[in-house]
Amino acid sequence: MDAKETRGYLNNNPGNLDRSDTFTWDGEIRDIDDPVLTPFQFHELHYGRFCVFVDAIHGIRALAKNLEAYYDKLRLQSVAAIIGKWAPPTENFTTNYIISVCETLRVTPNDRIDLKVRNTIRELVKAIIRVECWGQPYDDATIDAGLTAAGIPA
Repeated sequence: MDAKETRGYLNNNPGNLDRSDTFTWDGEIRDIDDPVLTPFQFHELHYGRFCVFVDAIHGIRALAKNLEAYYDKLRLQSVAAIIGKWAPPTENFTTNYIISVCETLRVTPNDRIDLKVRNTIRELVKAIIRVECWGQPYDDATIDAGLTAAGIPA
């Protein structure tokens, strides 16, 4: 499958974050009458469960902010813990997902990773996108712009 044909890419939501009833992300589109929506995004807002963002940078920002919350608030500090929450086995092949992310980060599933280090969260974001979008449709500049928008220090 072409990464640019995946739900995550088409919704500008490369982490496939679920829409919340109580929280709206910066840059998230909620109005099904918004004229910037593509037909795919309209369908997602009308029938689906995933967030739709105005652009990829806002989607990457939300992905990074969500990972920061896992790390800071939930104290999830290993790939196994983070991906186990991100992509639960009730709807994903979580073990394969963990293996893929670990290969990218060059860690074992239970190694502690430090998401306060920009390169670590950057590589984790890229690894999640690679799984969620069946490839990497974004260049490094777009990834870095999303991280900067999330307030991740350079």
